[in-house]
Amino acid sequence: MSHERVILRASALPDLRRSGGRLRASCPIHGSDHQRSLSIEETGEYAGFGRCFACGAEVLVEEMNPDAARRLAALGAQPITAERLLRPIKRHHTEAAPWQQEERAALEALEPRMRDALARSEKARAYLAGRGISLELAEAQGLLYLPPSAADLPEVQPLQKWLDRLIFPLSSPDGRGYAGRALSGWRPGMDENAHKQLLDQPGAPERWRKSFPAGWYGLADLAPDCEQVIICEGPFDRLALIACGLWAENIVALVGSRDSRVGAWLPARVQRALIALDGDEKGREAAHALRQRLSEVGLTCAVCTPPDDGQGKDWSERWRVGQHPAIWPLYEALDGLAAR
Repeated sequence: MSHERVILRASALPDLRRSGGRLRASCPIHGSDHQRSLSIEETGEYAGFGRCFACGAEVLVEEMNPDAARRLAALGAQPITAERLLRPIKRHHTEAAPWQQEERAALEALEPRMRDALARSEKARAYLAGRGISLELAEAQGLLYLPPSAADLPEVQPLQKWLDRLIFPLSSPDGRGYAGRALSGWRPGMDENAHKQLLDQPGAPERWRKSFPAGWYGLADLAPDCEQVIICEGPFDRLALIACGLWAENIVALVGSRDSRVGAWLPARVQRALIALDGDEKGREAAHALRQRLSEVGLTCAVCTPPDDGQGKDWSERWRVGQHPAIWPLYEALDGLAAR
Protein backbone atom coordinates (compact mmCIF):
# COMPACT_ATOMS: atom_id res chain seq x y z
CA MET A 1 0.00 0.00 0.00
CA SER A 2 1.38 3.43 -0.93
CA HIS A 3 1.92 5.96 1.85
CA GLU A 4 -0.45 8.92 2.19
CA ARG A 5 -0.19 12.21 4.06
CA VAL A 6 -3.53 13.46 5.33
CA ILE A 7 -4.92 15.97 7.81
CA LEU A 8 -7.43 14.50 10.26
CA ARG A 9 -10.05 16.00 12.48
CA ALA A 10 -10.10 14.52 15.99
CA SER A 11 -13.68 13.37 15.31
CA ALA A 12 -12.25 10.87 12.81
CA LEU A 13 -10.56 9.05 15.72
CA PRO A 14 -13.38 8.01 18.10
CA ASP A 15 -11.25 5.39 19.87
CA LEU A 16 -8.25 7.67 20.48
CA ARG A 17 -6.51 6.87 23.76
CA ARG A 18 -3.20 7.43 25.52
CA SER A 19 -0.75 4.52 25.58
CA GLY A 20 2.90 4.58 26.59
CA GLY A 21 3.33 8.33 26.29
CA ARG A 22 1.70 8.54 22.85
CA LEU A 23 -1.84 8.55 21.50
CA ARG A 24 -3.11 5.46 19.69
CA ALA A 25 -6.18 5.00 17.48
CA SER A 26 -7.59 2.80 14.76
CA CYS A 27 -6.43 4.07 11.40
CA PRO A 28 -9.24 5.59 9.27
CA ILE A 29 -6.95 5.76 6.24
CA HIS A 30 -6.89 2.01 5.56
CA GLY A 31 -9.97 1.21 7.64
CA SER A 32 -8.49 -0.70 10.58
CA ASP A 33 -11.09 -1.76 13.12
CA HIS A 34 -9.18 -4.41 15.08
CA GLN A 35 -6.00 -2.73 16.31
CA ARG A 36 -4.89 0.82 17.15
CA SER A 37 -2.16 0.99 14.54
CA LEU A 38 -2.09 4.79 14.32
CA SER A 39 0.49 6.29 16.71
CA ILE A 40 0.39 10.07 17.34
CA GLU A 41 2.72 12.44 19.21
CA GLU A 42 0.83 14.17 22.01
CA THR A 43 3.21 16.94 23.05
CA GLY A 44 6.20 18.90 21.84
CA GLU A 45 7.16 20.30 18.47
CA TYR A 46 5.56 17.41 16.60
CA ALA A 47 2.29 17.28 18.58
CA GLY A 48 -0.48 15.88 16.42
CA PHE A 49 1.82 14.20 13.92
CA GLY A 50 1.47 10.44 13.60
CA ARG A 51 2.08 7.39 11.49
CA CYS A 52 0.19 4.15 10.96
CA PHE A 53 2.50 1.18 11.44
CA ALA A 54 0.14 -1.01 9.38
CA CYS A 55 -0.37 1.02 6.18
CA GLY A 56 2.37 3.64 6.55
CA ALA A 57 0.07 6.67 6.27
CA GLU A 58 1.41 9.91 7.75
CA VAL A 59 -1.20 12.07 9.47
CA LEU A 60 -1.68 15.29 11.40
CA VAL A 61 -4.57 15.83 13.81
CA GLU A 62 -5.66 19.36 12.97
CA GLU A 63 -6.84 20.47 16.42
CA MET A 64 -3.57 19.40 18.06
CA ASN A 65 -1.36 21.55 15.82
CA PRO A 66 -3.42 24.02 13.73
CA ASP A 67 -0.40 26.01 12.51
CA ALA A 68 1.26 22.90 11.14
CA ALA A 69 -2.05 21.83 9.59
CA ARG A 70 -2.27 25.11 7.66
CA ARG A 71 1.30 24.73 6.42
CA LEU A 72 0.74 21.12 5.37
CA ALA A 73 -2.48 22.02 3.57
CA ALA A 74 -0.52 24.58 1.57
CA LEU A 75 1.96 21.85 0.63
CA GLY A 76 -0.78 19.57 -0.64
CA ALA A 77 -1.67 17.32 2.30
CA GLN A 78 -5.31 16.35 1.95
CA PRO A 79 -7.97 16.52 4.68
CA ILE A 80 -9.80 13.26 5.20
CA THR A 81 -13.34 13.47 3.83
CA ALA A 82 -16.67 12.07 4.95
CA GLU A 83 -16.66 9.92 1.82
CA ARG A 84 -13.39 8.32 2.91
CA LEU A 85 -14.71 7.68 6.41
CA LEU A 86 -17.89 6.07 5.08
CA ARG A 87 -16.17 3.69 2.68
CA PRO A 88 -16.35 -0.04 3.53
CA ILE A 89 -13.93 -1.01 6.31
CA LYS A 90 -11.21 -3.51 5.51
CA ARG A 91 -11.68 -5.84 8.43
CA HIS A 92 -8.54 -7.88 8.10
CA HIS A 93 -5.13 -7.51 6.51
CA THR A 94 -3.17 -10.50 5.37
CA GLU A 95 0.16 -8.96 4.36
CA ALA A 96 2.74 -7.89 6.90
CA ALA A 97 5.27 -5.18 6.11
CA PRO A 98 8.89 -6.36 5.74
CA TRP A 99 9.88 -5.06 9.18
CA GLN A 100 6.89 -6.84 10.71
CA GLN A 101 7.92 -10.08 9.02
CA GLU A 102 11.47 -9.65 10.35
CA GLU A 103 10.21 -8.93 13.86
CA ARG A 104 7.93 -11.97 13.96
CA ALA A 105 10.61 -14.26 12.51
CA ALA A 106 13.11 -13.05 15.11
CA LEU A 107 10.65 -13.74 17.93
CA GLU A 108 9.98 -17.23 16.63
CA ALA A 109 13.69 -18.01 16.35
CA LEU A 110 14.31 -16.82 19.91
CA GLU A 111 11.51 -18.84 21.52
CA PRO A 112 13.81 -21.44 23.15
CA ARG A 113 16.02 -18.73 24.70
CA MET A 114 13.02 -16.70 25.86
CA ARG A 115 11.48 -19.81 27.42
CA ASP A 116 14.66 -20.36 29.41
CA ALA A 117 14.84 -16.67 30.31
CA LEU A 118 11.38 -16.82 31.86
CA ALA A 119 12.47 -19.53 34.27
CA ARG A 120 15.71 -17.70 35.14
CA SER A 121 14.29 -14.21 35.60
CA GLU A 122 13.53 -13.34 39.20
CA LYS A 123 11.66 -10.25 38.01
CA ALA A 124 9.39 -12.16 35.62
CA ARG A 125 8.63 -14.83 38.22
CA ALA A 126 7.84 -12.21 40.87
CA TYR A 127 5.56 -10.32 38.50
CA LEU A 128 3.61 -13.47 37.69
CA ALA A 129 3.38 -14.43 41.34
CA GLY A 130 2.01 -10.97 42.12
CA ARG A 131 -0.83 -11.68 39.72
CA GLY A 132 -1.50 -15.10 41.21
CA ILE A 133 0.15 -17.07 38.39
CA SER A 134 2.74 -19.76 39.09
CA LEU A 135 5.82 -20.27 36.95
CA GLU A 136 4.67 -23.82 36.22
CA LEU A 137 1.36 -22.57 34.83
CA ALA A 138 3.06 -19.85 32.81
CA GLU A 139 5.47 -22.34 31.27
CA ALA A 140 2.67 -24.80 30.49
CA GLN A 141 0.80 -22.04 28.64
CA GLY A 142 3.77 -21.05 26.50
CA LEU A 143 4.88 -17.78 28.13
CA LEU A 144 8.23 -16.30 27.15
CA TYR A 145 10.41 -13.47 28.41
CA LEU A 146 12.91 -11.27 26.58
CA PRO A 147 15.27 -9.82 29.22
CA PRO A 148 16.91 -6.38 28.86
CA SER A 149 20.31 -8.09 29.14
CA ALA A 150 19.78 -9.52 25.63
CA ALA A 151 19.74 -6.06 24.02
CA ASP A 152 23.20 -6.29 22.43
CA LEU A 153 22.76 -9.70 20.82
CA PRO A 154 22.69 -9.45 16.99
CA GLU A 155 19.56 -11.59 16.74
CA VAL A 156 17.73 -9.26 19.14
CA GLN A 157 18.39 -6.08 17.14
CA PRO A 158 14.95 -6.17 15.42
CA LEU A 159 13.31 -6.66 18.82
CA GLN A 160 14.45 -3.68 20.87
CA LYS A 161 10.84 -2.69 21.60
CA TRP A 162 10.16 -6.22 22.89
CA LEU A 163 12.82 -6.11 25.60
CA ASP A 164 11.69 -6.60 29.20
CA ARG A 165 8.33 -8.03 28.17
CA LEU A 166 6.41 -11.15 29.05
CA ILE A 167 5.51 -12.56 25.66
CA PHE A 168 2.40 -14.60 24.90
CA PRO A 169 2.13 -16.89 21.84
CA LEU A 170 -0.92 -16.09 19.70
CA SER A 171 -2.52 -17.85 16.75
CA SER A 172 -5.04 -17.12 14.02
CA PRO A 173 -5.98 -18.49 10.59
CA ASP A 174 -3.19 -16.30 9.21
CA GLY A 175 -0.46 -17.93 11.30
CA ARG A 176 1.31 -17.49 14.61
CA GLY A 177 1.86 -14.20 16.37
CA TYR A 178 2.90 -12.68 19.68
CA ALA A 179 1.78 -10.15 22.29
CA GLY A 180 4.23 -8.63 24.76
CA ARG A 181 3.36 -7.08 28.15
CA ALA A 182 5.92 -4.51 29.31
CA LEU A 183 7.49 -5.06 32.75
CA SER A 184 9.48 -1.82 32.60
CA GLY A 185 9.23 0.14 35.85
CA TRP A 186 7.45 -2.60 37.75
CA ARG A 187 8.56 -3.22 41.33
CA PRO A 188 7.53 -5.96 43.78
CA GLY A 189 4.33 -4.97 45.55
CA MET A 190 3.05 -2.88 42.62
CA ASP A 191 -0.28 -4.18 41.29
CA GLU A 192 -1.28 -4.08 37.63
CA ASN A 193 -3.32 -0.88 38.03
CA ALA A 194 -0.43 1.11 39.51
CA HIS A 195 1.89 -0.29 36.85
CA LYS A 196 -0.57 0.70 34.12
CA GLN A 197 -0.58 4.27 35.40
CA LEU A 198 3.22 4.27 35.30
CA LEU A 199 3.28 3.01 31.70
CA ASP A 200 0.71 5.58 30.62
CA GLN A 201 3.17 8.39 31.42
CA PRO A 202 4.90 10.23 28.54
CA GLY A 203 8.05 8.50 27.41
CA ALA A 204 7.16 5.11 28.90
CA PRO A 205 7.16 1.96 26.74
CA GLU A 206 3.80 0.97 25.30
CA ARG A 207 2.06 -1.35 27.74
CA TRP A 208 1.24 -3.98 25.10
CA ARG A 209 2.98 -4.68 21.82
CA LYS A 210 1.67 -7.12 19.22
CA SER A 211 3.18 -8.68 16.12
CA PHE A 212 1.41 -8.67 12.78
CA PRO A 213 -0.46 -10.88 12.30
CA ALA A 214 -1.37 -11.35 15.94
CA GLY A 215 -4.36 -13.49 16.89
CA TRP A 216 -5.89 -15.02 20.01
CA TYR A 217 -4.19 -16.53 23.02
CA GLY A 218 -5.17 -20.17 23.46
CA LEU A 219 -6.88 -20.60 20.09
CA ALA A 220 -4.40 -23.27 18.98
CA ASP A 221 -4.93 -25.13 22.27
CA LEU A 222 -8.70 -25.47 22.02
CA ALA A 223 -9.70 -29.13 22.12
CA PRO A 224 -11.03 -30.19 18.69
CA ASP A 225 -13.99 -31.92 20.34
CA CYS A 226 -14.89 -29.14 22.80
CA GLU A 227 -18.51 -28.06 22.67
CA GLN A 228 -18.27 -25.07 25.00
CA VAL A 229 -15.74 -22.24 25.12
CA ILE A 230 -15.02 -19.31 27.41
CA ILE A 231 -13.93 -16.17 25.60
CA CYS A 232 -12.13 -13.66 27.83
CA GLU A 233 -10.42 -10.35 27.11
CA GLY A 234 -6.72 -10.44 27.96
CA PRO A 235 -3.96 -13.04 28.27
CA PHE A 236 -3.82 -12.65 32.05
CA ASP A 237 -7.56 -13.26 32.27
CA ARG A 238 -7.05 -16.60 30.56
CA LEU A 239 -4.21 -17.50 32.92
CA ALA A 240 -6.36 -16.53 35.92
CA LEU A 241 -9.23 -18.76 34.81
CA ILE A 242 -6.86 -21.67 34.28
CA ALA A 243 -5.30 -21.02 37.70
CA CYS A 244 -8.72 -21.20 39.34
CA GLY A 245 -9.28 -24.68 37.91
CA LEU A 246 -11.03 -24.24 34.56
CA TRP A 247 -9.76 -26.25 31.60
CA ALA A 248 -7.18 -24.49 29.44
CA GLU A 249 -8.47 -26.40 26.39
CA ASN A 250 -11.75 -24.48 26.57
CA ILE A 251 -10.53 -20.90 27.14
CA VAL A 252 -9.37 -18.33 24.60
CA ALA A 253 -8.41 -14.66 25.07
CA LEU A 254 -9.18 -12.04 22.44
CA VAL A 255 -6.02 -9.97 23.14
CA GLY A 256 -7.72 -6.94 21.63
CA SER A 257 -8.75 -8.64 18.39
CA ARG A 258 -12.15 -7.73 16.97
CA ASP A 259 -11.84 -9.84 13.81
CA SER A 260 -15.25 -10.30 12.20
CA ARG A 261 -14.41 -13.92 11.33
CA VAL A 262 -14.49 -14.94 14.98
CA GLY A 263 -17.11 -17.66 14.48
CA ALA A 264 -15.01 -19.37 11.85
CA TRP A 265 -12.01 -19.48 14.18
CA LEU A 266 -13.64 -21.83 16.67
CA PRO A 267 -13.63 -25.64 16.39
CA ALA A 268 -16.57 -26.95 14.40
CA ARG A 269 -18.09 -28.81 17.38
CA VAL A 270 -18.40 -25.72 19.56
CA GLN A 271 -22.07 -25.15 20.36
CA ARG A 272 -21.96 -22.77 23.34
CA ALA A 273 -19.85 -19.74 24.22
CA LEU A 274 -19.57 -17.88 27.51
CA ILE A 275 -18.38 -14.36 26.72
CA ALA A 276 -16.46 -13.15 29.78
CA LEU A 277 -14.96 -9.79 28.84
CA ASP A 278 -14.07 -6.89 31.13
CA GLY A 279 -16.65 -5.26 33.38
CA ASP A 280 -16.18 -1.66 32.19
CA GLU A 281 -18.51 0.00 29.70
CA LYS A 282 -16.31 -0.81 26.72
CA GLY A 283 -16.06 -4.46 27.78
CA ARG A 284 -19.81 -4.80 28.17
CA GLU A 285 -20.42 -3.25 24.77
CA ALA A 286 -17.85 -5.54 23.14
CA ALA A 287 -19.36 -8.58 24.87
CA HIS A 288 -22.84 -7.91 23.56
CA ALA A 289 -21.53 -7.23 20.05
CA LEU A 290 -19.61 -10.52 20.14
CA ARG A 291 -22.69 -12.38 21.37
CA GLN A 292 -24.61 -11.07 18.39
CA ARG A 293 -21.93 -12.21 15.93
CA LEU A 294 -21.64 -15.67 17.46
CA SER A 295 -25.41 -16.08 17.68
CA GLU A 296 -25.62 -15.31 13.95
CA VAL A 297 -23.46 -18.38 13.23
CA GLY A 298 -25.61 -20.63 15.40
CA LEU A 299 -23.88 -20.66 18.80
CA THR A 300 -25.78 -20.49 22.07
CA CYS A 301 -24.21 -17.61 23.97
CA ALA A 302 -24.24 -16.03 27.38
CA VAL A 303 -22.45 -12.92 28.67
CA CYS A 304 -20.79 -12.81 32.08
CA THR A 305 -18.90 -9.62 32.88
CA PRO A 306 -17.46 -9.04 36.37
CA PRO A 307 -19.93 -7.43 38.77
CA ASP A 308 -19.27 -3.98 40.18
CA ASP A 309 -18.43 -5.19 43.69
CA GLY A 310 -14.99 -3.69 44.24
CA GLN A 311 -13.05 -6.89 43.49
CA GLY A 312 -11.87 -5.92 40.04
CA LYS A 313 -13.16 -5.13 36.58
CA ASP A 314 -11.54 -8.14 34.90
CA TRP A 315 -11.02 -11.79 35.84
CA SER A 316 -7.29 -11.43 36.31
CA GLU A 317 -7.69 -8.69 38.91
CA ARG A 318 -10.50 -10.60 40.62
CA TRP A 319 -8.31 -13.69 40.87
CA ARG A 320 -5.51 -11.65 42.41
CA VAL A 321 -7.80 -9.86 44.85
CA GLY A 322 -10.33 -12.51 45.86
CA GLN A 323 -9.22 -15.89 44.46
CA HIS A 324 -12.02 -18.47 43.90
CA PRO A 325 -14.89 -16.54 45.59
CA ALA A 326 -14.30 -13.60 43.25
CA ILE A 327 -14.62 -15.90 40.21
CA TRP A 328 -17.90 -17.38 41.46
CA PRO A 329 -20.17 -15.35 39.10
CA LEU A 330 -18.40 -16.99 36.17
CA TYR A 331 -18.92 -20.49 37.62
CA GLU A 332 -22.64 -19.76 37.97
CA ALA A 333 -22.84 -18.46 34.40
CA LEU A 334 -21.16 -21.62 33.13
CA ASP A 335 -23.70 -23.77 34.93
CA GLY A 336 -26.53 -21.74 33.42
CA LEU A 337 -25.09 -21.95 29.91
CA ALA A 338 -24.61 -25.73 30.17
CA ALA A 339 -28.25 -26.13 31.12
CA ARG A 340 -29.51 -24.30 28.02
